[in-house]
Parts: sequence; C-alpha cells; structure tokens
Amino acid sequence: MRMNLRKYLGMVAPIVALPIGFCPNTAGAACSPGGNTLRLDADSFGTPGVYCESPNAHFLDLVTCAHRVDGANYAVGGSIVNDAWIRMLGNAPDPNYKLPLPSPYTYHLINLGFNDMRLYGDDSNVGKEVANRLKSMIAYMRLATIKDDDNSIAYSPGTPGTWNTTGPLNDMYGKFNHYTGVPGATATTSFSGDRITVGTFGLCSSAGTIRIKVDNTVKFEQNMGNQCTHHNNYTPYAVELRNLGSGNHTLTISKSDSTSGFIYVDYIGVPSVNPPVIIYNGITKMEAERYDDSVYAPYTNGSDAAVANCNQAISQMIVNSFDLDVVFVDQSNYNPNTEALICRTAVPVDFVHPNDAGHLKLQTNISNKWPNIAPRATLSASSQYSANYAPTKAADMFIGFQDSGEWASSGQQNPWIQLNWSSNQQVHKVVLYDRKNLTDAANGGTLSFSDGSTVPVTGIPNNGTRKIVTFPAKNVSWMKFQVSGGSGQNVGLSEVEVF
Repeated sequence: MRMNLRKYLGMVAPIVALPIGFCPNTAGAACSPGGNTLRLDADSFGTPGVYCESPNAHFLDLVTCAHRVDGANYAVGGSIVNDAWIRMLGNAPDPNYKLPLPSPYTYHLINLGFNDMRLYGDDSNVGKEVANRLKSMIAYMRLATIKDDDNSIAYSPGTPGTWNTTGPLNDMYGKFNHYTGVPGATATTSFSGDRITVGTFGLCSSAGTIRIKVDNTVKFEQNMGNQCTHHNNYTPYAVELRNLGSGNHTLTISKSDSTSGFIYVDYIGVPSVNPPVIIYNGITKMEAERYDDSVYAPYTNGSDAAVANCNQAISQMIVNSFDLDVVFVDQSNYNPNTEALICRTAVPVDFVHPNDAGHLKLQTNISNKWPNIAPRATLSASSQYSANYAPTKAADMFIGFQDSGEWASSGQQNPWIQLNWSSNQQVHKVVLYDRKNLTDAANGGTLSFSDGSTVPVTGIPNNGTRKIVTFPAKNVSWMKFQVSGGSGQNVGLSEVEVF
C-alpha cells in the first residue's frame, strides 16, 4: 500500500481503460469482456508493477478478467477516500474524473487502504470518519438525479442570516452548501418515488440536530457532532431513505434542537431504482514494522488494532445504511507478515510498499463475494439446440453476443432454465438478457424459487438488453425461469444474473 507521491508532487494518474484480451493471472489467456462495466473509484494498492503472483497483475486486472467486465481505472493509487470523493464530484483539477449521474457502470469498486487511517492511527472516531466519507461516496454513486442550489428547495424562514452558504470547498457538491444555526429553520422540497438521499455534513465536536421528515413523518433525526477525528473540522455524511411508497412526497429538513450548533444541506438526490452494484474492500493490514516506517513520515501512526476497529466501523455503518446492492469484502485474512515475505523470496519486491504482494489475495476475496451468484450454480434446461448453446452458456458472463455465450432451446417457444446451488443463497434481484437476434424472443415468463414463491416477468427487451427484476430478499437453493409468450424457433437467453 503506497503513499501517492505523484499526488503530493502535483501530478495525477491518468484515467486508464484496461486492456482487452489479456488475462494476467492465466499466463496471457484470452479474457474477452462480457458486456458489463466496472469503475475503480479508490485504490490503496498503487499502480501495477511486479507482483509475485503474476507479472504486471494489478488486482483490478485480475478482477475484470475473472468476471469478464470492462474495467476503467478512475483511481489514483495510494490516495485516500476523500480524494476519491473530490474527484467523483468533479472538483479535482482534472474534471474527467467526475462521475455522471445516473452512473453508467454496472459495478463500482472501492479499495480502501491503510492510507485512509494511517494519518490518525488509533485516534478516537477515525473509523467513524472513514465510514462516513465512504458512505457519502456510495450514496452518491446510487443517485439518478440531484438538486442543489435551485428554486425547487425552499429555505425558511427567509430572514437574512437564517440560512447561509459556505464554500468554496472541494468536498462539497458544487463546492458550496447551505447551513443554519437557527432552531426550527427548514429546507423543503418535493420528489417522486420511494427513496430520497440527503447529503449533509457531520462535525467533529458540537453540532446541531438534523431532522428529516417525509410527508410529516420523521424518518431520520440525529445530532451531527462527534462524527470524525479532531484533526478535521467536518466530514461528508449521507442519509439514504428507502421504502417510502410510490407517488409524490414532501421532504422537510429542519434543525430540531435549541442549541446554537449548525446543520448543513449539501444536496438532495433521488436514488436510481436500479443502482449499480458497489463493492468495497476492508482495509488490509501492513507488516508490523511498516506502521512506523520513516518513509511515510509524518504519517507514521496505526496498528493492526486500528485497522480492525476501522473495518468494524465501516462494515457496520454501510451494511445498516444500504440494501444488498452494496457488498462488503473482508480482507482481514491477508497477513503481510507472512505472505509478503513469501513473495519477496520469489521476485524482487518493493520493500517500502510490501502490501503490493497482496493483489491475488485481494482478487480472490472479491471473487468469493462477487454479488452475481449465477456462475456458481449448476444449470439445467428443458432442451438445448446443441452443445454450443448449452444452459451453462447463460451464466458464462458473456452478454449480448449473437450466437456466442447463449443458451438456445431446441425448437421450443416456451422453454425453461433452472439454476441450483449447493446451499441456500440470499437473492433479491434477477437480470435477464434475451438472445441477441431479433427472431427468437423470450418476452416474459415466471421466476419460481425453492421456497415456493413466484415472481412474474414481463417486457424482456428483444434486443438483448437487460431486464431487471427485483423482489424482497429470500433464501433459496434453486431458481427456475419458465418462458411464456415466447416467439421464434429456438427461444433462450444470452445471460441470467442472480444477485
């Protein structure tokens, strides 16, 4: 895990689209992309170099190859989460890092690192601060639309000095936000849909209490003090509210306490109905002697205990704040005191950044928690046109390629395909892709599960683009899709994804 020396010298890493057709962990085997996309937003492991597992194999190359996704590297190696947040907002010197909304990516990947907590080591609230900053990034990635400083938000009362603005600061949306210290002051707006996100800020000491109401019902209320280390004055903080019911709603944000502490409104956003899947790694440990290595001065704080405490705060806060489309990957099984040493015996390794030896372990842990579990299933079907169109082709991660990576039935308009797992799996979303040709169309059908439940499916696009089906989470050992209303000679699917 390396400090980003280029950043401190005023340089930035280029945005890199990863090479296609090369799989670094299989000695150059073909690794064609499958049609989905992934953006790396934060990376603690530095840029590709020489690693003992595989020459020039950065963990992102390994992940994109293993899951056949097109990868784009928007991270600056060794930087901290707040740097990634500033780039994502478009407030970095290079505006190309800005993430458009809604996100055009299928997956986002955040690789937290020791740099995220080495600055303050075991200081109180360091884990909470990193978690708050990470939560803000994740909430932003999930947005479809956003409103900031426009007439659709009514700030009341309108008395001068009740609501003020602060900025410009790079870690604020649009570089400015609104704040008030007046008890009872409100910010009100309307929105449609069953979810809403409020971007605000937590302070490190005293602050006001923010109350968020939807249609006059309190959905969130919290004093925003004690949210970060005392080395910083504030931290971004996001509140995502879900299951609010369809239709139009009124959102009211107010300062509900009687103190002189402040509350902040940075932005108000509407999350996407089908947000990208976000995977975030826990912080990996460093070799014991590296916690206070002089090369990192003045950032020579930290310990294994600090890493563990930070990861606990991160996993608990994020899991409790989002749905199953946000996935935590525990990296605590990487032991640099032994694994980095083994690596050094194989090839010359950078002794300053010993965690550069952990890329294969990082990718393995990510793959073990990869949210699409369809490739882990045993697939069967009512029929197959030939071995080249076997049911296994519907879970091979090749999507949207005509007559390649497709399951096709043999002369059936209403075939079925089934996925069986060796143990119960928690699932909440299925994505179906029709065959690419315009002749054979699945159109719709029914999803059946081992728990006896069923979910109807309609409107599968005939051009091979995705049909997303969501439902309350359930624990099942198998899933079956029965086509109904199909047309053509050999109806099938290009891909089935199960999350």
